[in-house]
Amino acid sequence: SAAGTTATLSVTSTAAALNGTYPLTVRGSGTGVSDATTIVNVTVTGGSNGTIALSASPTTLTAAAGAAAVTSTITIARTAPFTGAVALAVTGAPAGVTASVSPASAAGTTATLSVASTAAALNGTYPLTVTGSGTGVSNATTIVNATVTGGSGGAIALSASPTTLTAAAGAAAVTSTITIARTAPFTGAVALAVTGAPAGLTASVSPASAAGTTATLSVSSTAAALNGTYPLTVTGSGTGVSNATTVVNATVTGGSGGGGSASFTFCTEDAPVWVASQDNAGAWIRVNATSGSTYQFSFPSGRGGIAYVDTVGAGTDLTVILGTAAEFNAAGGTVNNLGCDSDKTLTGSVSGVSNTEAAAVNLGGSSAFVIPIASTNYTLNDVTAGPQDLVATRFDAASFSVNWIIIRRALNLASGSTIPVLSFGIEGFAPASANVTVANLGADTGSVVSLFSGIRGSTFAFLSTIDEVVAASAAQPYAAVPAGNLQANELQQLIAFSSEEDNPLSNRTAGLYFSSVSNRTVTLGPKLSTPTVSKLVTGLNARPNVLLASQAQYSRLFSADYSQANNRSATIIATSAYFGGLPGTWNVTLPDLSAAAGWNTNWGLANGTPIDWTVSAQGGAISELDPTIADGSATLSASIESSAPLALRALRQDDDPFATRRRLFNVLRQRGNPLN
Repeated sequence: SAAGTTATLSVTSTAAALNGTYPLTVRGSGTGVSDATTIVNVTVTGGSNGTIALSASPTTLTAAAGAAAVTSTITIARTAPFTGAVALAVTGAPAGVTASVSPASAAGTTATLSVASTAAALNGTYPLTVTGSGTGVSNATTIVNATVTGGSGGAIALSASPTTLTAAAGAAAVTSTITIARTAPFTGAVALAVTGAPAGLTASVSPASAAGTTATLSVSSTAAALNGTYPLTVTGSGTGVSNATTVVNATVTGGSGGGGSASFTFCTEDAPVWVASQDNAGAWIRVNATSGSTYQFSFPSGRGGIAYVDTVGAGTDLTVILGTAAEFNAAGGTVNNLGCDSDKTLTGSVSGVSNTEAAAVNLGGSSAFVIPIASTNYTLNDVTAGPQDLVATRFDAASFSVNWIIIRRALNLASGSTIPVLSFGIEGFAPASANVTVANLGADTGSVVSLFSGIRGSTFAFLSTIDEVVAASAAQPYAAVPAGNLQANELQQLIAFSSEEDNPLSNRTAGLYFSSVSNRTVTLGPKLSTPTVSKLVTGLNARPNVLLASQAQYSRLFSADYSQANNRSATIIATSAYFGGLPGTWNVTLPDLSAAAGWNTNWGLANGTPIDWTVSAQGGAISELDPTIADGSATLSASIESSAPLALRALRQDDDPFATRRRLFNVLRQRGNPLN
């Protein structure tokens, strides 16, 4: 109440005030006079307009081409005093992918992001950004990664003409034309590289980056090159497409004779405690690592042996391999059937699997079963490092009949990562089916499995298991990957197992490689000849000897496995080429290694302790000895054991079908690579 001519208007603001400009009206009133006003505009700064925040669940989606849209829930959080509507928009969808948010203006706390893909979309993972905006508040965003499968990522394929070359030492280079085929929409340049050339052999591809459809592989040899045949692998790579390969076998002539060398690298976790080699029938000599767990072997005579000792828990395992220099060179590399283990652990979950079904997830030598009535989550431990193909199957829990397959190519996730949800029935495809007949089964009973193994890494997966196949039975259906879902040079396998009802110590195996799914016959070989197993003694060590009459069907590889209750075991493997051809009788003795430096008698078989044994022979296609295996190639093996064979025990213990499946998986892991 002013008696004078001035007064003071004071304005203060707290953090709760909303930023903005406000007209403050000052009104004066007195007795007998009209009121008077004046306006002061006050701008508030540093106050609170409120905020918005967005989140998504799930944060990853898999959009299969042509399938129903997949969705993620977008949650909107508001901070007072803001309570208004939030406008929502999504960006980042490539051509062929439709992404939308509903409602476009949300008054509530949730909205739905829908993502659908057509066949025109490029396969890959795309970050979709959902942006929210409101009056007077800053924008907020959240990201959902959408993986497109079954779309058109394009592809490349390589072929060579000719596929064999002869490189004479000192002569002009010989060449092969590499043809590059591109599948739309990929039209880019293809980077080309060649591997597999030994010392003294030079191999190169020109141009190294091809924009056209052809390139030239040039191969030349010097006198320092070892005579022999070497598979040269030409690899093509392009942006956004899977690598493609083709193999050209180069034969060196006029080089340094029949001798040779080989390099073996052992997985770090399986590094041997002792290694030795033998040239021809000479002395066994200890070999030290050249670096890490890599060992270099030399065979001037053209043939010889390698021996190494692994520790297995509290026990030891001795392995002896007898072969030619060329075979060792071809089989050299990483000595481990399924790739080196790692500490990589991945987790994930599945959807689209009913309570009467189950699922199997296979990646990099690791596998997991998912039983939805217990949990839809899974964990993969010790996944092999590097790019691996994931193969997941959904099957009837009672019959193990596979009804859906998912393949994700070249996954290379960091340990601890979560694999995007495997959406059965949406992602992937139904298996193809045809009939399989087992020939030459005789009076035996057996089983048949179909397997798929990706061309990357060490994954393989069961697609069907047929138990109790008998000679009089009709052809039975098997499941496999449709040919249209295979990549170039990718093969599947049918494997038949048989055993004698009256002699459970003998079994036979026959394998058939195939690509297209059609009615197939898998033919077993004859029963293995009965071996004579005796024992030689050197000091404290027992050295078994095997005499086995050879059979033409099992003409390439001999092996004998020995085990003792004292946790000692030994394996000896010999190729027919080591003997200069299939011998009339395999005569193979575990060698005397006692003269080699560093040998410990505790690594050998103990004399005086019973020895269980398995004698096997193998013929046909063998991946470790053959640079390439063709569609239709067959492999045969047979064995006799001094106790019931592991494969037979695994197949017959069917009281728990899940356990049976795991046991058979382990049998194939252990026996799938005879050189390991």
